[in-house]
Amino acid sequence: MASPNVRQQPACLTMTSTVYRVAMFARNEERHIETALRRIEEACPDATDLRIHVLINGCTDRTQAVVERY
Repeated sequence: MASPNVRQQPACLTMTSTVYRVAMFARNEERHIETALRRIEEACPDATDLRIHVLINGCTDRTQAVVERY
């Protein structure tokens, strides 16, 4: 049993984990956002933990709906 003062490493993050964090801005990118998200995934084939944060601001198209579906 671990000491309460020792921080345990999450199971998904082992010594061989590859972690990626991506932030992107989007405004009225409905036609292109899905391709961009897919290309990010393809660029990180060894990712064990990939998080893509899309910051949406002032969209008048369906950009947000596409991102939420993805």
